[in-house]
Amino acid sequence: MTSTAASTSLADLGAHDLLAGYRSRAFSPVEVAQAVLARIEQWEPHIAATWLLRPERALAQARASEARWLKGAPQGLLDGVPVTIKDNVATEGDPTPLGTRAVATSPAAADAPPAARLREAGRAPRYVDGLRVTETEDLTLVKQAVGRLRIRIEARLSMGLANSPMHGARLRVVSGNLITARPLGVRDGVDYGFTGEVRRIDDRAIRLWLEQDAIVLLSPLGYSPTGEIFNLRAEEVATAAAMALRADKLLVLGEGPELR
Repeated sequence: MTSTAASTSLADLGAHDLLAGYRSRAFSPVEVAQAVLARIEQWEPHIAATWLLRPERALAQARASEARWLKGAPQGLLDGVPVTIKDNVATEGDPTPLGTRAVATSPAAADAPPAARLREAGRAPRYVDGLRVTETEDLTLVKQAVGRLRIRIEARLSMGLANSPMHGARLRVVSGNLITARPLGVRDGVDYGFTGEVRRIDDRAIRLWLEQDAIVLLSPLGYSPTGEIFNLRAEEVATAAAMALRADKLLVLGEGPELR
């Protein structure tokens, strides 16, 4: 990788710029980690801001991140972005001094929620035979991603500025528990966790909404009769919905090397 900026300036970049730089290969996670560690070394004697610092571990993690970016397979949403955590936020296996010497500093048994969310943001999806294995932590991220995307779509379809193509459109978007799902379970010794498959599409409810000129938004989540949530493949949801509605045609637009 080639660096387009002095190493010290990399320590000033935010997460968005860092990820863009990794993506374009303007610089690497290793260069950023070195810049951040150099900044800490420069100022720590003056401000005493860090308590538990492991430079070698940080560089090892940065090298692993660099290798993933070179393969075009970053891990999670924050791969290679340096973070610091306040010492009163527990991280599994590390002491938590709570900003004072008056407490015992035995290793924390588990991550506190903020630390856990950071780890989740760096989780790598696991696939077996083309199917994602959805563990409890993965399902939390899936729900967050689906919720964010649904809100963005609803916001875009709510636009109605004058002198724009959407002026006066007044589109209605509806969604809900329209997909009944069941777990994939254990196949060939692999427990797929909360990954599921479509069991039934509530086509009657969808038709009622369509007759009222509403846009029905189906997410890749399904619900079991016992209230469990399952992660579904978007292609399977689209296909099952098209079949239930007896659609004449199904168009699929997705991210990938080709449009099929």
